[in-house]
Amino acid sequence: KEYILLNKPKDFITTRKDTHNRKTVFDLLKGIKERVFYVGRLDRHTTGLLLFTNDGEVAKKLSHPSHKIKKIYSVLLDRNLDEINLKKIKKGLIIDDELIKVDKINFLDSRKEIGIEIHMGKNRIVRKIFENIGYKIKKLDRVAFGPLTKKDLPRGKHPLQLYSLGTPNGMKVTVLLEELLALGHEGAEYDAFLINIGEGDQFGSGFVAVNPNSKIPALLDVSTHCLLYTS
Repeated sequence: KEYILLNKPKDFITTRKDTHNRKTVFDLLKGIKERVFYVGRLDRHTTGLLLFTNDGEVAKKLSHPSHKIKKIYSVLLDRNLDEINLKKIKKGLIIDDELIKVDKINFLDSRKEIGIEIHMGKNRIVRKIFENIGYKIKKLDRVAFGPLTKKDLPRGKHPLQLYSLGTPNGMKVTVLLEELLALGHEGAEYDAFLINIGEGDQFGSGFVAVNPNSKIPALLDVSTHCLLYTS
């Protein structure tokens, strides 16, 4: 079984093929040989967690309404959310002839930045909630999808970032970089981080986003966002 957790960027369509020749999320998975499908669609302008798998049972558990899987979003609004409209959201809104209630809603760093938890899987539901009360969403990011969460991939101060478990191939890359440094090549300076794929470190982090096949070691040049080497 294959499980790929993507941190979806903006302007990618959640579909396999697009009739208007726009970028799709599958363009980000070109290194994946197994045929997988996405679980939990995100619209073009929404960023965040998107799971791909060929495990039908897992997909059903995460997507069927009866399981009430929570989704958590970080929302940036065009202006401050006032107390009146906050209370309206907490009480529930009639959207498309249906009562829509969120599980939790809180302010984050400001009254324009909102954290919202909801288990309903309606299309564009978070955007519709705020549109219903006259707000525009400037940025929408899904930060949690059921048990899956988004954590930042560790990053050091140098352009070259090596993510490894200390496997033989990982050691070869390390030796190569150290030899280049010994020869005076300053451009070979790097930072190294442990990614324990046996413990699932590659999931719920930015590792899969930069290295879709999830294999280690992976050498990334963050100055050009280029994956230089992977096993």
